[in-house]
Amino acid sequence: MLSIVLTTFVSTFLLIASVLFAVSLLRLNRLLDVVVAWGLAAFTHLVLVFQAANLLIRINDRTLILGLQAVLLLIIFGLWLRLGRPALLPDRPAFSPLRQFLNDSNNWPLLLLGIVLAGVLAIFLVLVYVVPPNNNDALQIHLARVLMWKQFGSYFPWETNRIWQVTFPVNAQLTYLWTILFTQSDHFVALIPYLAGLGSALLVYRLSREMGFEIRPAVLASMVWLAFPVVQLHLTSVRHDLISTWLMLIAFVYFYIWTLSHRVAHLLLSAVALGLVVGTNLSIAAYLPGLAIMVALFWLGRRVSLRQVFTWGAAAILAF
Repeated sequence: MLSIVLTTFVSTFLLIASVLFAVSLLRLNRLLDVVVAWGLAAFTHLVLVFQAANLLIRINDRTLILGLQAVLLLIIFGLWLRLGRPALLPDRPAFSPLRQFLNDSNNWPLLLLGIVLAGVLAIFLVLVYVVPPNNNDALQIHLARVLMWKQFGSYFPWETNRIWQVTFPVNAQLTYLWTILFTQSDHFVALIPYLAGLGSALLVYRLSREMGFEIRPAVLASMVWLAFPVVQLHLTSVRHDLISTWLMLIAFVYFYIWTLSHRVAHLLLSAVALGLVVGTNLSIAAYLPGLAIMVALFWLGRRVSLRQVFTWGAAAILAF
């Protein structure tokens, strides 16, 4: 038991440290952008580490995983030192708009809705820990193959009557494996989609604000998103739909923001998320034509150049 707690703590520490140093290199100014980048960097870190371990057929080796995490942290820390030691946290985050929103008596309906949602989310968090994964897809496909990876040390194909076990993209389930491998339980598997759902709500708010909406309608939009039954049902599920939704929203939202700011940091957030989402869920292919049309419209409208589009696409391919 002590070894489980210790290794879980060390792995989590290495993950958090890598994320803080990596995101600081982007020099983002807005706290919300930093929070989004933290989540994306954490997901990227786990996928990269477990992909490397899979090549060694040791995806189930906690010692190797910790070693790879440490190596990745050292590389990122070296870049951080070389690039001028940027601040790990945003300097003086602007909370004044939030204070004004909370102090405005006209916002009481939204505050009431927020309290109700917070209560529901707290109950869901308990369910995530207490209720074992019981979704049909999870038991037959998603978690079933994760346990096969844990047993054999690799996600390379094996003989199975369930072809989806060896054909589905693996990125989301690699993060599931991290929770199972280090905690030796399934209590925290659904925490990944849960956090992705909360992250998606933040992205709805971020896009609303970027499109010119005031705080009140932006907050309402994010709350309505969380209140959708399909989102609520997935918040306690180990299905990966909320994870792919979260990644796709990052790709879309920060592409739009990049066309306005032309900052490399926003380009990287969008491109990395796009590359990762393709390796997370096959159904995301249904949204790619729409994304391509949006990119073409921005190019025709001279919001981005053809060279910038190719740069974004190349970065997404590298992330994949």
